[in-house]
Order: sequence, then structure tokens, then C-alpha cells
Amino acid sequence: MCFLKCSDLALMFACHNLFLGYATKIYKSLVRSTMLSKTYADFLSAMHVN
Repeated sequence: MCFLKCSDLALMFACHNLFLGYATKIYKSLVRSTMLSKTYADFLSAMHVN
């Protein structure tokens, strides 16, 4: 593991960046959908109250 070549390090770095970008996208979409569902739930509960 200590004797990694430069190409291996570059590949690992690229994969890491790709993974981070992908994870960030997933997280943002999850947050967005959670906020949307919460707003929808609030809307439904408000409709039931009236």
C-alpha cells in the first residue's frame, strides 16, 4: 500500500473526487425531496384543519 505509483495515486484521487461529487449530488437531492415532502405534509395537515 505504501509503494503506490503516481498513476495509482492519481486514479485514487480521481475516484475519490468522483465519489465526493456523486455523494454531494445525492445528499442535495435527498435534502430537496425531504423539504418538499415536509412542505407537502404541512400543506395536507393545513387542509385537514380547515
